[in-house]
Amino acid sequence: MAETPAAWAPKLLLRSPLEGLSEATLRAFSLFLELYGKECEHLGDGAERPLYEELLERVRGLPWPTKARYPVLCALLPFLGSERLPWPVAHGQRDPTGAGRGHGAPFLGFRVGLWSEGVAWQAGAVADVALSLQVLAALPELPQQLLLCLSTNPLSPPAVDTYRCFLQAQRGEWAVPGAGAGEEALAERWARHWLPPVAEALQSPVAALQGRAASSLLPHTLQLFPASAGLLEKAFAGPGLARLRGWAALQKTRKALGQAPWAAGQLPARVAACLACGDEAVRLAGASLLCGGPGSAQAPGPEELAVLQGFLWLNLSGSSASFRQLLQATVSRLLGRLRDSALAVLRGQGEAGSGPARSLSCSPEVSPRLLPGLLLGPCWAGEGAGDLETLETLGVGPEGVDSDRGLRRWAGGRRRLRRGLPAGFVGPLGENVDFVEWLLQLSVSQLGPASGFQRRRTSLLLLEALLATCTDSWSPERKKGQPPPNMAALLSWARRSGRWDFTSRATLLALLSCLQDSTSEIREPATHLLHLYFPPALPVDLAGALLERACQALSSARGQEVEAGALMMQTLLQKVDSDTLQNIVPRPKEEGPAPGCPSLILNSFLLRLLQERLAAARHDLLQAACAQPLHGPLCALRRCLLEAPCTEPSMRRAPLQGSWRELLLAAVATLAEVASFLLAVLQGSAEELQPAAAPSLAAMGSAINAAVWQSRAGGLGPEAGEEGEPPLLLSEEQGRILTCCWISAKETGLLLGGLAEKTLLLAPPVAGSGPPLVPLEGLRTIVATLQGLLLRCRHWGALEGCASGLTSACRALLGQAAPELQELPQKLLAQGLELLRGPRNSSVTRRAAGFPLFIQCIVAGEPPTGARPLLTRCVGTLLDLAQRPLPQVWDQTLDLPQVSALHVLQALVRGAGLGAPMLAWAGPLLALCLGALGSPCWAMRNAGSQLFGALEGRLLGQSLSREGSGAHKGLSPQAFFTLFPALEAVLLAPLLSSLGRRGESRLRPDLHAVLTLLAKLQPGTECLSSSAARFQECLLRLSESPVYATRAMAARALVPFVPLAELEDVLLRLLQGLLEPGPHNALHGRLLQAHALVAQDGARRAPPGLEAVAQKAEAMFWLLTPAQRCPLMRAAYLRLLSLLTSGCSQGFLERVEAAVTQELDPPGPDTQVGASALRQECARFLCREAGRLADPARTRALGSLLRGADPEVHRAALAWVLEEGELPEPVAGVLWALLLDTLWPLLRDGGCPEGLKLHLEALAHLHQAPSARAHPLSPAPPPACRDQLLSLVEKAGTSPTLLGRALRALSLLLALGPEDLPALGRWSLVLQRWSEPRACEELRLAAAQSLCLAGVPVVVGACAASGPSPAALALRLLNAGIFLLQDEDQAVRLEAAMFASLLAQQAGAGPWEAGTTLQAHQGLLLVLQAIETHFGACEDTWPLLMLHLPQCDLEGLLEEMGANRTPSLYEEDGANFFAEPAVFAQLLLPFLLRLLDRAGDAAPLRARARQWAEARAPGVLRSLQRCCLWWSQGDAGALLLKALGCPKLHTALAVLLVEAELVVRALEVPRAGGAGEAVESGASSRELRRAWARARALLSQHGMAPQLRDPGWPRGQVLLSMAPGDSQEAEGLCLGGALREPGGSKGMTDRAPGAPSPTRFDVLLSL
Repeated sequence: MAETPAAWAPKLLLRSPLEGLSEATLRAFSLFLELYGKECEHLGDGAERPLYEELLERVRGLPWPTKARYPVLCALLPFLGSERLPWPVAHGQRDPTGAGRGHGAPFLGFRVGLWSEGVAWQAGAVADVALSLQVLAALPELPQQLLLCLSTNPLSPPAVDTYRCFLQAQRGEWAVPGAGAGEEALAERWARHWLPPVAEALQSPVAALQGRAASSLLPHTLQLFPASAGLLEKAFAGPGLARLRGWAALQKTRKALGQAPWAAGQLPARVAACLACGDEAVRLAGASLLCGGPGSAQAPGPEELAVLQGFLWLNLSGSSASFRQLLQATVSRLLGRLRDSALAVLRGQGEAGSGPARSLSCSPEVSPRLLPGLLLGPCWAGEGAGDLETLETLGVGPEGVDSDRGLRRWAGGRRRLRRGLPAGFVGPLGENVDFVEWLLQLSVSQLGPASGFQRRRTSLLLLEALLATCTDSWSPERKKGQPPPNMAALLSWARRSGRWDFTSRATLLALLSCLQDSTSEIREPATHLLHLYFPPALPVDLAGALLERACQALSSARGQEVEAGALMMQTLLQKVDSDTLQNIVPRPKEEGPAPGCPSLILNSFLLRLLQERLAAARHDLLQAACAQPLHGPLCALRRCLLEAPCTEPSMRRAPLQGSWRELLLAAVATLAEVASFLLAVLQGSAEELQPAAAPSLAAMGSAINAAVWQSRAGGLGPEAGEEGEPPLLLSEEQGRILTCCWISAKETGLLLGGLAEKTLLLAPPVAGSGPPLVPLEGLRTIVATLQGLLLRCRHWGALEGCASGLTSACRALLGQAAPELQELPQKLLAQGLELLRGPRNSSVTRRAAGFPLFIQCIVAGEPPTGARPLLTRCVGTLLDLAQRPLPQVWDQTLDLPQVSALHVLQALVRGAGLGAPMLAWAGPLLALCLGALGSPCWAMRNAGSQLFGALEGRLLGQSLSREGSGAHKGLSPQAFFTLFPALEAVLLAPLLSSLGRRGESRLRPDLHAVLTLLAKLQPGTECLSSSAARFQECLLRLSESPVYATRAMAARALVPFVPLAELEDVLLRLLQGLLEPGPHNALHGRLLQAHALVAQDGARRAPPGLEAVAQKAEAMFWLLTPAQRCPLMRAAYLRLLSLLTSGCSQGFLERVEAAVTQELDPPGPDTQVGASALRQECARFLCREAGRLADPARTRALGSLLRGADPEVHRAALAWVLEEGELPEPVAGVLWALLLDTLWPLLRDGGCPEGLKLHLEALAHLHQAPSARAHPLSPAPPPACRDQLLSLVEKAGTSPTLLGRALRALSLLLALGPEDLPALGRWSLVLQRWSEPRACEELRLAAAQSLCLAGVPVVVGACAASGPSPAALALRLLNAGIFLLQDEDQAVRLEAAMFASLLAQQAGAGPWEAGTTLQAHQGLLLVLQAIETHFGACEDTWPLLMLHLPQCDLEGLLEEMGANRTPSLYEEDGANFFAEPAVFAQLLLPFLLRLLDRAGDAAPLRARARQWAEARAPGVLRSLQRCCLWWSQGDAGALLLKALGCPKLHTALAVLLVEAELVVRALEVPRAGGAGEAVESGASSRELRRAWARARALLSQHGMAPQLRDPGWPRGQVLLSMAPGDSQEAEGLCLGGALREPGGSKGMTDRAPGAPSPTRFDVLLSL
C-alpha cells in the first residue's frame, strides 16, 4: 500500500499548481493517510512506513507558489508524530507521543486543519525537540515562504491555515499538563522560529502583507500564545516607522481581543506619534485605539473624543480610496459605540432627563499626556466662542496631567466650557450627542465645492456613517446595522436640545451642490443619501429651481455637466411628487391633462426635449451642439428610464401600461432617427459604404468641416461659408460637433440596449392582459439600430456604449422562451458572418471598426452555463475563414476576410466573459497565430501578433507578483502541458523546423513568438517528462543559431525547462563545450544560456552551491584572453563569472582581475565592434568585487575609472553605484570621497550631460550611507564648484532632470560645508521659485528633497540667531515648505513632510519619533507654528503669508454666473488641483490674527498689515455689498443653485470673508489704557464690519458659507471685538464664521491687547 501513493501523490500535487486541491480531494487524501497509519499499526512495530517521509520530501521539493503544497503539509503534520521519528531523537529524550500508542496514529487528533475537541495526551517528560519543529527543520524556509504567500491573493488563505496549524500543533506539543510550562516559556519557544517572520510581516511597508499579517497571523498568535504580545512589544520598542507600524497593529489587535494592558508612560506618546504619522495604516490603527473598548457600549471618554476631533479634521483629505473607506469604518464603529452608550444611559434614566455629570478624570486607556504632544488642528468647532482658557490653564502642560490638582483644573475647565448649555447636557449622554453634532456640522461644512475631491469624498462617507448609525431610518437593503428599537427616544432627546437635525436645509443645500460636481464619485453618494435619509419630497422652491438648473446642465457641451444634469433629473423623479411635477414641468397645451405618474410626466418631457433638439440639430448642427446638444436628454432619459427605482413599478401597473407603451414606442422611433442622423452627419457626402464599413477619417473630417461651414454660412453670410484649407488642429467648433455626435451615439446605444432588457424582463401584471410594452417590431428596430451604430462608428467610447447595449439586448432576447425573440440574435450572427466572406471597401488600419465587437456582443449574450451553440458556430466559421489561402493578387488598402476573422477572434479571446470558453480552441488558435506571423501579408502578421498577445495572456493567467516579474510567475512546463495538451505539438513544430534549417540567418516570427511564450513559464522541481525533455533538447541546440535574437530568447526560454535537480548537470553540459574554441555562435549561445540559468532565483538554492560549475568556469579562462578575439564573447564570459565569484578560487580571481585591469587600459586607435561593451563590463566587474569584498583599498582603486578619459567606463561605474542599493559602510565612504574629488573637474571641463547627471545622482545616493554622513566633505570641493552649481540652477537653461540633480548636489555641499550666507541666499531664492505650483514636477521634487537636505539647519540656526538676514532666509525656506506641503504630487508632499519632521525632531518638539515622517497636514501646521513662534515679529512675515491668499475676481465671477454664455468645451485645469485655497485661507486666519494681537502698534509687522488693509478695504467693502445684493434676488432659484455648485465662486467668497476679518482687525488700534477695547482708525471700519456680518448671514442662509454651529465641544474664540452699540452685528462673528447663539461670549473684550489668542494650536509644543 505504501507503493501506490508514491506514484500518484506527486501527480496530485502537480496537477494544477496554481488552483490547489479541491475539498473532496483533500478529504480523501487525509483519510488515505489515516488508513495508512492504521495499516502500519496493524502490521506491528517492525513495519516499514516511508510514505510520510517521502511525501514530506515531495512537499519540500515543490516551489513555494504551488497552492496545493500547504494543505497537503497541514494534512501531513499530525501523522509525523510516531514512535519512529523521521529524524533521530537526541539521546536521553523521550518520545512525546508516549510508549503505549500505536505506530502512525495521529498524536493530536488533527485532520485537514481541524482539531478534535478534547483530545489530549500526556507523557512522562516533554521532548526538547517538538515534532512540528522537526518539520520546520526539514523546511527551514517555510516561515519566509509563508510571508511571500501572504503577499499574493491566491496563496494568502492556505498560508494563514498553515501558520495556524503549526501554532496549534506546537501548543498541543508544548502545553503538556503537569510539565509546568508557563505562558512566558511557551511564548519564548514560539519566538525561536516565528517571532522574526511575524515581526517582519507586521513591519512590512507592503500594504497587502502587513494588513494580512495583522488581520490573520496576529490574532492566531495572541490567542494561542498570549504572552507573545510582550515579545512583540519588545521587538517594536525602538524608533522608526516600521516599528511604529508593527506596534500600532499589535495594540489594535490586542484591544480587539480584549488583551490591551497599556504600558505605563509609553502609550500616550506612541499613540500621538501614530496619529501624526505619514503612514495611513498607522494613523488608522492609532485612531482605532481611541474608539472605546472591545464592548459595543464602551464609548471613549471626552479626552479621546477631543483627540479624535483633531485627527478627523486633519485626515479629511486622505489621498487613497482605501484610507477613506477604512476611516469611514472606524468612524462607524465609534458612532455605534457612542449611540449604544447613550442609549444605555437613557435606559438607566427612564429615557428622560439627565443623570449626574460624568467624572472627568482621565481615561484608563488614554492619559491626558497624549494631548499636549498632538497637533490637533483648528477643527473650527474647536475654536468657537467660549474657549477662554488654554490647555495650560486647564492644567495640561508639556508634562501632562500628573497631579490631582491638574485633574481638578481640567474638570473645572470642562465645566466652565459647558456653561450656557441646556439642562441635561452635562455628562456622558451630552458628550456623546455633542460629538455626533460636531461631526455632522464638520461633514456638512466640508461638502462645498471649494473643498477638494478627497475632502468632499471623505465628508460624504462620514455623513453616510452618521445617517446610517444615528438615525431611525430602516432600510431593507442593509443586512445588518439597522437602528435599535429605542433609537427614537435618543433622537427626541437630542432634538429637544437643538441637536441632530440631520435633514436640515443646510445639509440639503450641501448635497445639492454635490449633485453638480464633475465626478461621479461625489454625485452618486450624494443622491443616494438624499434618496434614503431625507424626506420624500423636496421643498417646492427647490424643486422648481432644481428642474431649471438640470435643464441648464443638459444644455452644456461638456459631458460631465450633462451627467450632473441627468442625475438632477433622476433626483427630481425620486424626490418630487406628481402634483409638484405637473406644476413645474412645462407641457404643451394640446396634449391634454398630464398623467398622475411622476415617471411618465418627466420622461415624456425629456422625450419632447430630445425631439425638439433633434429638429434643431437638423437645422443647424453647430448651434445645436453648442447650446442644445442631443446627448443631454439622451443621458437624462437613460437615467430616468433605466436607473430610477420608481420607473419599473410604474411600468408594471396595468392602468399605465398603455401610456408607457406609447411612450416607449415613440422613444425607440426617435432614437432610431437620432442614430440615422448621427451616421449621416459623420459620413457626410462620401461615397456609399457597405453596411459593415465605417467612414474613413478623411471622410469624417470633411463631413465635420462641411457642417461647420454650413452653420457659419447660415449665420454670417455666404462669404463665411467658402471652403478653404482645413485646419491642422481640431478647432473648438469641430470638437463640439464631434463630442455631440460621439456621446450621443454612446448614449443611444446604452439606452436602446437597456430598454430592450428592461422591457423583456418585466413580467406582465396579469396573464394575457395585453401586448408587451415594446412589441417585436420595436425590438427589431432596436437591434437594427445598434447594429448600424456598431458597424459604422469609429470612436471607441461610442463603440463601447453600443456594445454594452447590444450585449444587454442579446442576453435578454436569448433568455426568452419565445422562438421569434431567440431568432433575432441568431439572425444577427448569421448576417455578421456573411459579411466576412467577401472583401470590404474599408482600410485595413481600421481593424474592421466595430465589427469584432458586434460579433462579440452577440455570443457574449448566451447563458454562461449552457452549451454555447452560437459561440461554437462562430469560432468554427472564423477558423475556417482565417485558414483560407490568400489570393494571389489583392488590394492592400482593403480588408481581407482572413484579416477580419483574426481580429474577431482576438476580440472573442479578450472578452471578459469569453476568455475561459475560448481556451477550448487554444490549439487551433495558437497554430493560426503562428501561421499568420509568417504570412507575406503585413496585415495578417499584424492581426496574428495581436491575437497571439491576447491568447498568451489567457493561457498563462494572472501573474502572482504585482510587477509581473520574478522566477515564479506562471505555470511550470509540466503543469502547462497538462492543462493544454494540444499545445505541445503546436509549440514544438517551429522549434524542430528551425533546427532543420541551421544555416538560415533570418529571424522567424513564429519561432520568436514560441520562445517568448515558453520563457514566461516557471521552473519546476520534478524531473521533466519525455515531451518536456524534447523542448529542453531543442532549446539547447538553438544556442547555435546564427541570429542573435534567437540565441538570446532561447536562453530565456531554457530556464523553465531545467529543474533545480538537473541544474548543475545542464550547466556542466553547457560549459563542457566552452573549454576549447569552436563555432562562434555556438560559444556565444552557450554562454548566454549558462548565464540565464545561473542568474535565476532558484540557482541560489541548488545544492551544493554550484561549486563544480565554478570550477568548470575556471577552466574556460581562455575566453577572457586575447585568444578570444570577439569583445562581446569576452563580455558574456565576464558576466557569467560575476555570478560565480563566490565559488571561484582566489588565484583565479586574481588572474581575472589582472586581465580586466589590462583591458581597461587606454584603447588603441583601431577599436573593435563591441569593445565599449567589454570595457563597461570590466568596470562593473571591478566594482562588484570591491562591493562584495568590502575592501576600501579596492574601492580606492576605482578612482581610476572615475578619473579616466573613457566616458562609457565612467558611466558604467556610476550606474553600478545606483543599481547596487545599500553598500557596506567602508565602500560607501570611500566612494563618497571619490565622487566629491572628481566633481569639480567634471564641472570645469563641461563633460557629457548624461555623465554629469549620473555623477550628481550617485553623490546624493551615497549621502544616505552612515559612513558618508560621518565624514562630511572629505575632501572638500573648491568654492568654485559650489558657484558653478549655483550658476547652473539659477540660469535653468538645461533639462529639468539635470537641474534637479544639480540642486540636490548643491544642497549637500551647502549642508556639509562651512556656512556661506550669500550662497544660501541665492540657493533659497531658487528653492522658493521651484517650489511654486507653476514649476514642473521634477523641479518641485528636487526643491522638496533639497529642503530636507539643507533646510533644517538653516531654519534652526535662524531661530537662535538675531538679525534680518537669517530670518528672511528661514522665511523663504518655510514659505517653500508651505507650497510643497500642498503640492499635487504625492512624492513631493512626502519629501516636504520629511522636512517638517526633521524640523520637529531637531527642535525636540512633538511626540513623533525619529525616523518617522509626519502627515503632510501635520507638517503644514508645524511650519505655520514655527513662523508664528519664531518669526512672528519679522516685517516680511505678513506679506509672505498673504501670498497664499489667492486674488479672485468676485465681480467677474458673479457677472459670468449671471450671463448665459456658452462655456468652452474643456475646462482649463489649475496649476495645482490638490491645493484648497479656501480651506488653507481659513486655516491661516488664526495665525494671522495672533500675529496682529502680539504685534504692538509701532511694530513693523502691524505697519505692513495696516498698509495692506488700507489698500484692500475699499475693494473688500465693495465686494461684500455686491454679495448682499446678488444673494438677495428673490426669483433666481436656478441661478443660486448654479452658484451653489461653482468652485471658483466658493473659493472667492471664502477668501473674501477671511480678508474682511483681517482688514477689520488690522484697522483697529488698541487703546493706550489697555482696557481691551478698540477704537477705529477710520470711518469705514464700522461700515465694513456691518457689511461683513450681513454678507456672512446671507451667504450662510443660501449654503455658500456653511459653518459649524456651537455643538458644545471646545469653542473657538471670537475674532472681532465690537464697539459699543454694535451688539446686533456682533453676534456670530466667530472663527470660521460660526453664528454665535444668543447668550454666548461677547468676544475678545476680556482679553488684554497684546495677549495671544487662545486656540487649540497652543497644544503644539514650541519649537
